[in-house]
Amino acid sequence: TDSILVTFITHPVINLGNDTTLCSGQPITLDAGNPGDTYLWSNGAVTQTISPTTSGTYWVVASLGTCVGSDTIVITFNAVPNVNLGPDQSICNNVPVTLNAGNPGDTYLWSTGAQTQTISVSTAGTYSVIVSNGTCTGTDTVIVNANVSPIVNIGPDIYLCNGMDTALNAGNAGMVYHWSTGETTQHVAISSSGTYWVQVDNNGCLGSDTAKVTIAPPLTVSLGPDTVICPGDQMTIEAGKGYASYSWIPGGQSSHSITITQPGTYGITVIDTNGCIARTSIWIDDFCPSDMYIPSAFTPDGNNLNNMFLAYCENVAYFHMSVYNRWGQLIFESEDISNGWDGTYNGTKAPQDTYVYRIEYNLYNYTELQKHTKVGTVTLIR
Repeated sequence: TDSILVTFITHPVINLGNDTTLCSGQPITLDAGNPGDTYLWSNGAVTQTISPTTSGTYWVVASLGTCVGSDTIVITFNAVPNVNLGPDQSICNNVPVTLNAGNPGDTYLWSTGAQTQTISVSTAGTYSVIVSNGTCTGTDTVIVNANVSPIVNIGPDIYLCNGMDTALNAGNAGMVYHWSTGETTQHVAISSSGTYWVQVDNNGCLGSDTAKVTIAPPLTVSLGPDTVICPGDQMTIEAGKGYASYSWIPGGQSSHSITITQPGTYGITVIDTNGCIARTSIWIDDFCPSDMYIPSAFTPDGNNLNNMFLAYCENVAYFHMSVYNRWGQLIFESEDISNGWDGTYNGTKAPQDTYVYRIEYNLYNYTELQKHTKVGTVTLIR
């Protein structure tokens, strides 16, 4: 006799459920059941359960001895709509703004009841939207304020005299400012020529203005260098034409030139057509430059009248006189202006004739020593 035990094992029954659509990031666990069996999943896992995070077809084979069971499921992860209506914004001067929920192709439900991707709003309020991609939804909210654009006036174009500066004022205290200089204050100081603009932000509503600032080149006036005047003489001081007004001191004359007869300090104030001012002065000293007098004849006859040939001049710093006869022979010379020619040569009376002289001398012309030369003839009369 013989006997054998035969055992029939039930095939593993696996049910992963129906194909499933989820939202991206939503968790799901697939369970092959049949604890104690051996498992092999399509992703290589050998556990009873897995938790997929990406779309795909998933299958599992469960084994108990030689008995196997399997099942397959399709899992789809849909993206959750990313809804961004942007920052809170303003309706400026009753001009409508457009709100855009993005995500083309999805379905929309606005707090206004609209079901379009975009809506145009013209009143202040809080607006929200729900965007659906299948069962996946995203939402966002934005606040819309009603404001007006600021009126900005930084003034007319400005012309400034050299050395002056100014400040531009955008007004609208408490708002946000952006100047062409990069500054963000209500006032800016200006010290150079240029075109300046400012944009003023009132919670998203903008206003702007532009002004041109011109700073003139330096205004100058000249009366020339300090100089001198002889007592009894007169002199004209010239400031130049082309200025809008003139004012002299002392005297208060309003002409472009004045005539003076006295030494002293004279000042002028001029104003050009733009109102810019320049001042200067000149010092006029009391001084008469010397001049040399040379007689044309002398009579060395011993009567003490015109007996010497002398040059006459004051303030001579250097003196040299030479006298020549008609043949070019040097018959007299002197380096002392007070030492003249007595009409003799080598102790003998020179004959009556016409003689040539050359005088070199230096004189101060107020502040400078200048060289002079005089050449002429003198007649010796006996």
